[in-house]
Amino acid sequence: CEAAHSGCFFNSGQVCVASSRLFVQDNIYDKFIDMCVERATKAVLGDPFHPKTTMGSLVDKEQFDKVMALIDSGVQQGARLVTGGKSLRADGKKGFYVVPTIFADVQDHMTIAQVEIFGPVMSILRFSTAEEAVRRANTCNYDLCAGVFTANMSNAIAVSNALKSGVVFVNTYMVMGPAVSFGGYSKSGIGREGGLEVLDEYTVSKSVLCAFDQLKLHD
Repeated sequence: CEAAHSGCFFNSGQVCVASSRLFVQDNIYDKFIDMCVERATKAVLGDPFHPKTTMGSLVDKEQFDKVMALIDSGVQQGARLVTGGKSLRADGKKGFYVVPTIFADVQDHMTIAQVEIFGPVMSILRFSTAEEAVRRANTCNYDLCAGVFTANMSNAIAVSNALKSGVVFVNTYMVMGPAVSFGGYSKSGIGREGGLEVLDEYTVSKSVLCAFDQLKLHD
């Protein structure tokens, strides 16, 4: 739960690799939701420079309005709002603060499960088998990062290989380094940062095409 929380709500969810869409197996589904809600409600919103603050505001009104509209869409489309779903502006607090929001019983077709929210909104979806989770996860057009949490290494390798994602974390999240290739599939960008592949961006190639039958070879 801690990795899911930090992955989703870090920087108020304004992260390109935010873990905002979570597939949770049905045998731990209800307990996982309770743990996430308990953790999210402990968030302290306020000035990021204050030592007790754990979450700041969104960057501007445009992003605030977008996130609040997506939260409304989640409610309208039938997702179960289990915590959050509101801002602090109604309480007179200055800034574009959105309370950490968690939706349960999210379905694949819902907007909050298909777009990059860039706000503190977590969508939780139930699954039964690993094959089902992979199939459904791969329906999204944003495929920058994914995470797999399991005690079975064989499952970890199989699911990691099957996921349509540029980066897959196993039993951790958002742990990167300069030696790791970073980039996505589908609508999550073109090219890579980091790793050996990034050296191609600093390389100028030359092609030489030669008709050897027109040349005389000399010792």
